[in-house]
Order: sequence, then C-alpha cells, then structure tokens
Amino acid sequence: MLANPNIPEAFELKGWYNNKGANTKIQSHSSSGGAIGREVTKDTLRTMAEIKEAQLGTNNRGDNFNFCTTIMYIKSDTISYHACPTNWCNKEMVHNVDNDWQREKYLMQMMAQEHTGTLWLLGFNRLGQVILPMTANKLIAIKETNKVQYQKVVTNATART
Repeated sequence: MLANPNIPEAFELKGWYNNKGANTKIQSHSSSGGAIGREVTKDTLRTMAEIKEAQLGTNNRGDNFNFCTTIMYIKSDTISYHACPTNWCNKEMVHNVDNDWQREKYLMQMMAQEHTGTLWLLGFNRLGQVILPMTANKLIAIKETNKVQYQKVVTNATART
C-alpha cells in the first residue's frame, strides 16, 4: 500500500475529497434493528482502533457505532442459516420432511479492514442483502447448482467500501 501514489486516479480521488467528499453524508448500513439508513457524519465515525480500545461490540447487549471499512473477506462456507419463514422471526429452524418452511437468512462472518486495523464482524440478514446483491434464498440456490458462480458472487462483494 502506498500513501499518496503518483497516479491519475489518486489525484482525482483526492480532488473529489477536498472539494466535496469531506462533507458528504455517508449512508449507514447496520445489522441491528432499525438503524439502517441513519445519517452518518464525519464526527460520528469511529476508527477500528477506537472501536477496539473502547471494546465496542463485546458486551451481551451489543453496541451501535459507525465506521467506514472495506470488506476484505467473507467466510462463504457458513453464510446463512435456515430460519423461520415469517419476515420478522429470526429463529433458527431445523429441517422437516416437507421443507416447505425453509427460508434462508444471512449470518455472515466478514473480515473488514481500514487504516487503523482489522476486525472480524458478524452481519445479519438486512446487512447481507446490502452487501450481496440478492436474498439468502437466492444465493443458496446458486450455491446448490453452481458452486463456481456462488463463489464469484461472494468474492465480488469483497474489496468494497
């Protein structure tokens, strides 16, 4: 990684940031309750170093905080679970003979990185649908029929901020 590389794309990005990017409102993505869509400003963002130092996300009740990161890796072997078929029920289900209840929901383990560090994160269904371009049901259907395409979808969701 280079700081201030001497390439046209770096100059273009720095120009955008200096002119308007520093004051741009960032759209929040969250796997907790109703936080998706909350406005995020430069003052409310935390770095991964600050998150680790404050031990955010380590207690039983959870913590809400904002940060900007790049997803570097998504663990693809256990990306979802069989869930209750109703929209607001997140309870895990077990297979029955008919399989008519089955509804996949995302439970994603991701490694994320930014300039101060790396964290392993856990994302649930709504966040999974933001990161991956489809429902968990559709992604698992792809996995069952075309493992190469499945891995491509998951890989394409990485290295994005």
